[in-house]
Amino acid sequence: MNQIVLLPSYAQAQEHRKALADVGSPTALGVQVTTQDAWLDELWSLFGDGRAIVDSMTRDMLLAYAMRSTGDFPVTPGTLMLISRMVKEGMGLPAFMNAMKGSVPVTITRTERALLGCASEYHVVLSRAGLVEPGEVMAALPGCVPNRYDLTVKGFGLLHPGQRAFFEAMGGGSFAEEPASDRVHALDQSIEASFLFPGGAYARPSLVADQIAASCAEGATAFVACKKPLDVYEACAPLLAAQGITCGVRARKRFFDTAFGRAIVSLYEFKSADECRPALLTDFLTSPFSGVGRRTAFDLDARMRGNRLITKEECLARVLGESEQARYCDEIVSDLDASILIGSLIGSMQGRSDWSDACRVEQIAAAFALRRVMETARACGLDLPCAMMFLEFMYVNVSQATAEPPQVLFATQQEASNYRPGSFDVVVATELDSVSYAVKNRTDSVTTLFEKLGIDSKDDALARVRRNFVATENLARVQFVCERAMNDEDANPTYPCIPLQEFIDCYRENPSATDDVDETYGLPQELLATVRSKGEEALYENAAHDLQPQQPQVVVDRPVAGQVSDGSRHLVVLPRIDRTCVVETPCLSPSQIESYLECPHKWFAHRRLRLEGIDEGFGAVEMGDFAHAVLNDFYTVFMEEGHARVTADNRDRAVEVLAACFDGRRAIQAEPAHGRQRRNRLVATTSVEELQIDALKDKLVRFVLREANMLPDFHPHLLEYEIPIAQAVDYAGVKVFGRVDRVDIDEAGRAVVIDYKGSVSERYAAFGEGGVLANGKVQALIYAQLLRRHLGLDVRGALYISYGKTPVIRGAYDGSLMGKLDLPGCKVATCEFHPVDGRDFGSVLDETEERVAEHIKHLLEGIIEPAPAYATVCDWCPVKSCPKRGADE
Repeated sequence: MNQIVLLPSYAQAQEHRKALADVGSPTALGVQVTTQDAWLDELWSLFGDGRAIVDSMTRDMLLAYAMRSTGDFPVTPGTLMLISRMVKEGMGLPAFMNAMKGSVPVTITRTERALLGCASEYHVVLSRAGLVEPGEVMAALPGCVPNRYDLTVKGFGLLHPGQRAFFEAMGGGSFAEEPASDRVHALDQSIEASFLFPGGAYARPSLVADQIAASCAEGATAFVACKKPLDVYEACAPLLAAQGITCGVRARKRFFDTAFGRAIVSLYEFKSADECRPALLTDFLTSPFSGVGRRTAFDLDARMRGNRLITKEECLARVLGESEQARYCDEIVSDLDASILIGSLIGSMQGRSDWSDACRVEQIAAAFALRRVMETARACGLDLPCAMMFLEFMYVNVSQATAEPPQVLFATQQEASNYRPGSFDVVVATELDSVSYAVKNRTDSVTTLFEKLGIDSKDDALARVRRNFVATENLARVQFVCERAMNDEDANPTYPCIPLQEFIDCYRENPSATDDVDETYGLPQELLATVRSKGEEALYENAAHDLQPQQPQVVVDRPVAGQVSDGSRHLVVLPRIDRTCVVETPCLSPSQIESYLECPHKWFAHRRLRLEGIDEGFGAVEMGDFAHAVLNDFYTVFMEEGHARVTADNRDRAVEVLAACFDGRRAIQAEPAHGRQRRNRLVATTSVEELQIDALKDKLVRFVLREANMLPDFHPHLLEYEIPIAQAVDYAGVKVFGRVDRVDIDEAGRAVVIDYKGSVSERYAAFGEGGVLANGKVQALIYAQLLRRHLGLDVRGALYISYGKTPVIRGAYDGSLMGKLDLPGCKVATCEFHPVDGRDFGSVLDETEERVAEHIKHLLEGIIEPAPAYATVCDWCPVKSCPKRGADE
């Protein structure tokens, strides 16, 4: 009887062959050591019916095809993985095969019937493609193969029913089972146990590297078991390389997390989006795979994202016109048949000498993965969107090493079973906390269905975790090191995972006792001497490649939070450049001053640093600029026709002029800005946005009609009046320039400054209780003072007037000159000023300037601390991480 030894993986089979060869026993001759999958392939090729055994990717793609055919479940990664596991474990089992044909218990639910229906459709599609499930092969082979074998199944975990039945049948009724051990045990006395306790994740790489460097100083080898080996490798390898220790890693990375993956998905998502969204194209455009130079890429990105009216075709034409490589990528994400072009991309990647070896290998692996997905999808009759969906759970092999073989290998605990016990001098098991190695048995609709069908589908998560830990533990021949961070990312204490606690308990006389372990580390006395710990406070030392404390090069004073340093204070306000001159004196606009009063930090971020996005928007700013322009056009035309103001007699004509101006201004919005100029166009790209513009027109019409009853003794005198930088006015210790929306005057030459607003709140009222100046909006009051000085006007009001649906007016006005009837929607208690005790309206403007001067003094001193005057100030602030965001001072 032929002797067969089956192991779970090819690597384990290789190691077992080496072990047999090392022993040199005559009984080892004639023993076939292989994997279950390889043995199935071999037997099926000899005794099968000609169909090929399906691989995992083809299974998933054919399942997606079947799911679309039945229409019972959406083709999503989660649903696909669930049904894939069901057919992989169920196919070939009589109970499952009968259930697919309709023989089911009465307790089966509608959803479970749908699952079986999907499996049945998949089975039809699978057979049509000339393929067969491994489970079906295991069920069929015992009746086809004439021989029986001396069968040993070694290193497997929990066998599912189909496997066990197959092994028993092929073994002539029985087989030898040597399952992977899940018994956590104490180390042999010749092996040292050690423990690492970093304060948190930031201290882990340094502490682990310290341990490895100490343990491997004489050329010893090490295996580092990690939950995320690539992350630990990238953090530790530079630290170890500085000490001449070579490292390698066995790891995988999601396709989407590779640079090539992000670029391809970026291009595909842009092309498949329902509307033109240039921001989706950014990752592709700025990647090396677009073939577009970096500077050109960023310029193209800004231009496309700054134009809401640009079409997808125009975007693609601009990008694809820059390089042949971009055109190749475009074809790849447009047609499954274009997968042949991926070879050209791989060729260009192989020639990138400016990339590191690891980067080059990773991107090439990602390109191969994409080609495999596309070719498999095409063979399975799937379309491109379905193929691209598979990339969401596609992983790429990113294993790498600084030398072969590396002295230190980073890998997962699962990888440990691929090596013989005692394969490494030192083993470091990292991240042994209860979150990283949580124990949770699988419970879902498939396990429930299997239970109803009488199929044993046990899932022992604890046994799995234990097996992996034991396999890792057994690799050590000199030292076994356990590492657990004391605190998680939220500074909460961590707890040991179950296998670690069981390992520690092996060194305790009475594991149920509570007084024999250290309170800090949870270790018995005999293990405390092996502990090494490190805190997170030494950030530089933990990250430095030479593992040495930082050597001071220059000693500087600690910067004061919220304040510009003395050396940079002169840069707080830069000189202003006009067409004819340069103004060196600090020069600000009223809106900038108001922004500083609202919050110095917001002013610094928004006005000084100009932290703005590059995407053209459609919102309050664009609506406001458009409304201002329309109202300016309206009054210009209306006054040119001989109308001093809107009255009851000319209201109808006013509406006609307003509508014409609105439509004319709307028609030219599509015109792009010239040169590098950025203007806030109001351009609609959807029907909803078109309706919003229509609604704005209605608001402006109503506003113009209300004008007939507002300030009846005044008429517009100045429209969009500009105080240029060259003629900036002295105000509060600085120069101030700007543009006033409108100035109305009466027959006596008394003036009212008007500032249009889309909405007006109580913050715009000038006075608080008792007529005291409020700490609110000051822009209109500043303009009023500027016009007093610049034009000598007798200003008697500074008003914020809403052009919204409801008449709202706030600000300040001289109550001796006008009243509530002149200002519909105005709140007298907080806006009206009555001259008293020698104080006139000019006093209000002077007092406002005095208050502003104090703040401007702070601005010039470089004080830019976060200090929002009220919570809504933060709504439009670009500093999302500000500690005082939303706080009311």
